[in-house]
Amino acid sequence: MRASLLALGALLGCSSQGAAGVPDASSDGEAESGTPDAGPDVAEAGDAACTGNCPVVLASNRNSPSAIAVDSSAVYWVEQVANATPPATAVMKVPLDGGTPQPLATIAGLSTAIALDSQSVYWVTGSSTGGAVVKVALGGGTPVVLATEGNSLFALAVGPAGVYWVDDKFGGSVQGTDVDGGAVRTVASGENEPVSIALDSTSVYWANNGDGTLRAAPLDGGAPVTLATGQGGIRSIARDATDVYWSNDLAPASLMRVGIDGGTPVLLTAAPQANPTAIAIDSVNVYWVDSRDPGGIFAVPLAGGAALQLASQQDNPRAVAVDANAVYWANLYGGNILKLAK
Repeated sequence: MRASLLALGALLGCSSQGAAGVPDASSDGEAESGTPDAGPDVAEAGDAACTGNCPVVLASNRNSPSAIAVDSSAVYWVEQVANATPPATAVMKVPLDGGTPQPLATIAGLSTAIALDSQSVYWVTGSSTGGAVVKVALGGGTPVVLATEGNSLFALAVGPAGVYWVDDKFGGSVQGTDVDGGAVRTVASGENEPVSIALDSTSVYWANNGDGTLRAAPLDGGAPVTLATGQGGIRSIARDATDVYWSNDLAPASLMRVGIDGGTPVLLTAAPQANPTAIAIDSVNVYWVDSRDPGGIFAVPLAGGAALQLASQQDNPRAVAVDANAVYWANLYGGNILKLAK
């Protein structure tokens, strides 16, 4: 069953923390249209009262999952390796319908970003001794280090032109390399704490949390163009063919968009829980997670309108992804990977 976001308005969704009453399946990008139905009740943690369209737990008791991606067969995420010294990241996946989580790779350093293409999973790590851009085959194997740059690699995106990332410290840079590695190209430097990145066929887009700007530059570098200024705490960006979308987590917290060539930013909606973090889009909506207690999953039409809460009482959700059929997210503290059908 599908429902119109505009018609549903502020109806509330169900919660899920792997508790009783939550179906357990035993374990950025664009997608087709569709908005998840919001259930008629707001179930609290441990409550069996969730009815209607309830979140499904695909994997549980993971160790601080902090980024998520999805393809046609599986959900992928990065998580901390428990009790590792020095700290290390594990890259994991689970089938879209749940099952036994499969480890794909483990590597030193901590990660908060993941991306996919048709062959590989990519992620970045950061540590006091240096950061790395790494990939592994979708089925797992030996990790391949594509680049070692900076020590605060924070986000990445991959496309036909290569893999690109941001380093939010020491001058703030946007860089890239080929998907098989090679020379590192600097797209921009001297940026003010870049924290999120997106690509299209010609340009790199990034958000500077330090000065509240949204910027873009050609894939091979060139003079950056400022698309938006005066934004309060940009946390995450996504783009489609015409616009760039982002979340602001400083008062007044909001979801915004602007044309890929710049212009006047458009307010899509105020964020109900005031701490929107990661976002994802499909052809109809912007989806986001809000980590402020009680954590929630929300959506708003690309054109703007009333925010719809899709799920509530989530345990510090930090990452979100969408495909044609569902919305997926990772709860940092609860350690659950979940999905909600559209």
